[in-house]
Amino acid sequence: MHALIEKALKRNHLNSHITQNIDGLHTSEECLPDQIIEIHGTTRKAACLNCNEEYDVKDFYEEYSKADNFPLCPKCQNGYVKVATISFGQQLDSAKLSLAKEKSSQCRYFIVMGSSLKVSPANHFPRIALNNNAKLIILNYDSTPFDSAAEFVINEKLENIYEQISK
Repeated sequence: MHALIEKALKRNHLNSHITQNIDGLHTSEECLPDQIIEIHGTTRKAACLNCNEEYDVKDFYEEYSKADNFPLCPKCQNGYVKVATISFGQQLDSAKLSLAKEKSSQCRYFIVMGSSLKVSPANHFPRIALNNNAKLIILNYDSTPFDSAAEFVINEKLENIYEQISK
């Protein structure tokens, strides 16, 4: 299914992908930085807990794996660096949330793929889109609380939907 997302993002630079996934499998080097909004972060980067400076996770930990102490940020020298995912109790990135809200309020179509729409704050974005006259499309194995508001709903495994679309 990631190929479908990548195709849509490459097709139009105004398209965006808001995701709670942290695996980075939906990313593409050909996409613009603000097209993919990872609201729960990513395992593909390391980030400073103080200044938010980001580093390639592999390079950073290879360089600092021999250190005696947990690595401090090379930029600010004051914050610890960890994988760039949101940990329990850690605040979500307000800039990413603002961008997701902005993209949701400006879209014509809001397509939900593989989400129960029960986890906040991601479940607020479809409502923002609907309040700004976007059409909601839901592709999810199970029903969601937004199905009745959607223009179109397919309750099926995403792999099966993708197979039908890509024929």
